[in-house]
Amino acid sequence: QNTIVSYTDGSFQIFDISASLTITLSNFPNDKIAGHLRIYLTNNTTNSVNVTFNVNAGTIKTYTGFTYNGTNNVNATPNPVTIVSNSNATIDFWTYNNGTIVFMKHVGTFA
Repeated sequence: QNTIVSYTDGSFQIFDISASLTITLSNFPNDKIAGHLRIYLTNNTTNSVNVTFNVNAGTIKTYTGFTYNGTNNVNATPNPVTIVSNSNATIDFWTYNNGTIVFMKHVGTFA
């Protein structure tokens, strides 16, 4: 399953996911204008789902995390993102160059 998410539809968008899918991000602002998009995904099924993100004519760079007490990649953002059953994920995307490079960071799961 594929879905296109347009920045022009709003900077905060909500999706209820029932199966694994690919989300393509599009229509970011012009070059040298910052664009920020937050996506909130819910999975109300009894199965885990994977959501893969890509961008039209661009590259997604994921957050690699940080090192804490000798552990590397703490809080790293994977792509695809796995959302376990009956859970959610909030993910931020931002760009400054019309989506040529889009940065991606998993903000968290909220109860």
